[in-house]
Amino acid sequence: MDSHRGGRASGRAGMATRATGSVARRSSALALVGSMLVLGPTSAGPPLVTDDPDVTPRHHVEISIPYELEVDIGGTQMYLPQIDASYGLTSELELSTAGGVMRARPAGGLPSVGMSDLAVGLKWRVAQSARHGVQVSVSSEVTFPSGDAALGLGQGGLGVDLSLMAGRQFGDTTVYLHLGYETFPTVALTNHFFAGLAVDQPVGSRLHLLGEVYGNQFNEPTERGGRGQLLWNVGAAYEFDDGDSALLFSIGRAFRGDPSTTVYIGPQITF
Repeated sequence: MDSHRGGRASGRAGMATRATGSVARRSSALALVGSMLVLGPTSAGPPLVTDDPDVTPRHHVEISIPYELEVDIGGTQMYLPQIDASYGLTSELELSTAGGVMRARPAGGLPSVGMSDLAVGLKWRVAQSARHGVQVSVSSEVTFPSGDAALGLGQGGLGVDLSLMAGRQFGDTTVYLHLGYETFPTVALTNHFFAGLAVDQPVGSRLHLLGEVYGNQFNEPTERGGRGQLLWNVGAAYEFDDGDSALLFSIGRAFRGDPSTTVYIGPQITF
């Protein structure tokens, strides 16, 4: 079964090979660069796979609690739910973690429920220009094998993700680029590059329409041709009156590699 979103965090190989969100990072909602400096619910990342260069404001916490579902040729995986949290250590440095309860059911098999892998990440915003609407960040994330790989609940070893994220505002539209490399030093999974391109288009003062194209070189035995994966995601983020909470949603489909469908829905809160 193909496995990796991260969020916001890692390079996607499917749910079991990530813990995600920002951490996955992953693949947060998206928004203008100016408001990204203040609000957690307005940036890239969840509900997309492509991550953004934004960091959680200093001494604030951002939490996403999504229901995630992935269905492909190998079976079904879902988070019940996932917890994706980040903390602003400084105005330019963010600590994040992600994990949760996962249910995995292989095609033709019985379902298993248990803890997923746990990801811990650090993101550093290295440059920003309010005048030009640009931000650039680098990040590193380690995924620990806390899930039972034999039951399809984890990847079975350490994963290390190194990423570069950039964002640029063009009028009301913001474009995000996420480039990275993921390696697995203790388990026989495919080290791979990954890349994502995401767009955020605000509609009114509260609604953001989101879209992305994401690809990686991750190969599994079930994948035909060993070409990795390409996928698209479309979604939305709706901010509530308080400005510190939002509802995130996305749905996507892989169009290279094993066919798979993913769904993400859940709240995000900053305090």
